[in-house]
Amino acid sequence: MRVLFSSLPAYGHLYPLMPLMLACQEQGHDVVMATGEEFADRMGSPLIGAFPANATLSWAERETAARHPDLLQLPSSERWRFALEMFADVTAGRVAELMLPLIQQLRPDLVIYEVTNVGVGVAADVAGIPSFAHALGQWSMLPAALHAAALQRQAQIWETRGSHPPTATGVLARGYLDLWPPSLQDPVAGTPPARIPIRPQPWSEPLGNTPDWLQQPRRRPRVYLTLGTVSFGAVDALRAALAGLAQLDVDVLVTVGPKGEPSLLGEPSARIHVERFVPQTMVLPYVDAVVSHGGAGTLLGALGWGLPQVVLPQGADQYINGQTVAGSGVGRCLLGEEMTPSAVAAAVEAVLTDGPERAAARGLQAEIAALPSPAEVVPVLEALSLR
Repeated sequence: MRVLFSSLPAYGHLYPLMPLMLACQEQGHDVVMATGEEFADRMGSPLIGAFPANATLSWAERETAARHPDLLQLPSSERWRFALEMFADVTAGRVAELMLPLIQQLRPDLVIYEVTNVGVGVAADVAGIPSFAHALGQWSMLPAALHAAALQRQAQIWETRGSHPPTATGVLARGYLDLWPPSLQDPVAGTPPARIPIRPQPWSEPLGNTPDWLQQPRRRPRVYLTLGTVSFGAVDALRAALAGLAQLDVDVLVTVGPKGEPSLLGEPSARIHVERFVPQTMVLPYVDAVVSHGGAGTLLGALGWGLPQVVLPQGADQYINGQTVAGSGVGRCLLGEEMTPSAVAAAVEAVLTDGPERAAARGLQAEIAALPSPAEVVPVLEALSLR
């Protein structure tokens, strides 16, 4: 089969697709990727239809603010409405018009796109190509609302071509590839429609190596501190977290992102080690707890190793993820003014013990390991695409 993968041009949107893309390649399928130009040389797969250089999430945020200035005043609990318009209106419209002629020319047998890149789902449906939406995080109010909104916002794309948007609810796809462990599913949001479970597997580009000191015998507990590949400029949050961790007898690896500046965190010490970027796969096997922003990739990666965590949400879906971490008992969550150095120190000290958070994290580790691997999911998609 020829399989077209597509992601909005951002690390947290592209990386979750990569294990399935590589599994398709390994099973002999012809795979192509459509995403931003800045990732052209990184994917190990031909890049087609690269999105224009200015079609970034930063552009989408600015354009959404210009179209919907009222949404800038929303409280944190309502900020998902800004994301809804950004993905269902701004990016979906631009991506659909870009991808439709490419899909019609390429005629793939199957399209797989990350769930917020719904414009690809629009283009695939108009072209009559079966598609599957790949989760980034948990199924919550946003994915279902996003896809329903895209059917309305982009209706003219079908209508100008003599057809109508589909009437089905849920996702604009034949199925939803769900990374989220069942016991962490939001009971209010319910079960995703046409759910296809798939095991989350960390993937990152080979941009660094495991620091030598991490591979040495432990002298004290080790903590990994990260606010993501793109950390929302949260230097103050990193400084507060580091100040808290400095109160504990722990070794700390803190990463500031490929474009971050380590010097903004001050001078490193014998116990505080600052790096721009180290792939999670080269860190998580060597640490005892994770302090993070609560991005889905970091959250699931830590759980895949049975690690308890402390979440310091900074934006996007991180607030919901932080609530999930605290509610499921796998860690602690500190919001806003709660995130003081002393509170961070207390939370990390608590999860480092062999207590309930660590036991709960190990339970989730077993649950994640039981999910079908990307390689096992490929034949499922082959069969479903032929229906």
